[in-house]
Amino acid sequence: MTYLIDTVKKKGSVIHRAKWIISDSATIFQDGYLEIEDGLIKDMGKWGKNRCGHVIDHGPGVIIPPLINSHTHLDLTGLKGKIPFENGFSSWVKKLIHMREIMGEKALAQSAMDGIDELIKSGCCVAGDISTFDSTWDVISKSNMYGVSFKEFIGNFLPEKTGCNIKDRNLVASVAGHAPHTTSPELIAALKNVSNRYFLPFSIHLAESLDEIIFFSTGKGAWADLLKERGIDFSLWNISGGTPIDHLKQKGILDKNTIAVHLLYATEKDIKILADTGVKISLCPRSNFNLHKKLPPLEKMLKAGIKPSLGTDSLASVESLSIFDEMTYTTSSFPNVSPEAIFDMGTINGASALAVDKRLGSLSPGKYGIFLYLSLNAVKKSNIVEALVNMEFDDYIHKTSGE
Repeated sequence: MTYLIDTVKKKGSVIHRAKWIISDSATIFQDGYLEIEDGLIKDMGKWGKNRCGHVIDHGPGVIIPPLINSHTHLDLTGLKGKIPFENGFSSWVKKLIHMREIMGEKALAQSAMDGIDELIKSGCCVAGDISTFDSTWDVISKSNMYGVSFKEFIGNFLPEKTGCNIKDRNLVASVAGHAPHTTSPELIAALKNVSNRYFLPFSIHLAESLDEIIFFSTGKGAWADLLKERGIDFSLWNISGGTPIDHLKQKGILDKNTIAVHLLYATEKDIKILADTGVKISLCPRSNFNLHKKLPPLEKMLKAGIKPSLGTDSLASVESLSIFDEMTYTTSSFPNVSPEAIFDMGTINGASALAVDKRLGSLSPGKYGIFLYLSLNAVKKSNIVEALVNMEFDDYIHKTSGE
């Protein structure tokens, strides 16, 4: 059995036991306990006979932090399996835009609700969601999700209302520029200023496709054609001829409060820029390979001291919203990367990217009493993290009782 427990709104004290408790990738307790009082972790460690109080013994499995999906598009959940990848990225984008317009905002909001359900069933209650519609925020803000809901903008003009908002500091609404090849430098800077004003994370797709690189090199190509079709005038964007990452550096966009997503075409010089600016990174390997037949330079990023997080992108480009599936795919795609680094990508690194790491991302005193229990048997302390990042889950049971 696998279930997610959220005690944040619970009063009183409960001690949770399990054969294994993982605080973070480097801190593992055998025969451990997790004491939660009034929704916060009060204490944890190895079980002792002198402990007393209300105890729930979850069994021979493992308690871990809830997983974190640092980049997804929940309102596209209804497009699962409906857009083929075979005809190239630009074709896929055009069909995505067309089908999203056909669905309409009401159906997209319902789609976001379905996406939330899938996230929670897969052991994730924290996400960085991207949408262009206010209705998505309305849905997510009424759910039990934590993290950031980003409203995304393209083109040239900043609307009067951007929708930045805060809900109990657990879920916040911020802004995102779609990408430097679809959004003017002036609009990206204005959006970044808005997020800075509210001390919120800012998100942007970056160095994702070959079409994007061609556009920055020549000002022409498939993306230039798509912008013209959409009526977006890019003639005054002053594309420098450098890389998209260098472009955003020159504009002052890259800092520790910016989340750069994808980065398939990051050069070694780009990676140094990312490391030097402290920008947060979200990688979506399954979606990247489906859409581009290419993976991000993860090993080079880790070597540069960058700590990437994991996102799934949307069900329009992947088979599930499960971060377990993302970790498993990353493990098989990058066999030289340690299981501990990949586990961090699915937990604490995502919390850091979404600026919730003081409350979530690991299990330690003072953090929220939210955890995931998995019936993972016959493992040793030396290989338990490796076992976790090699698991695929598509049949989660969401349990809300028993606290």
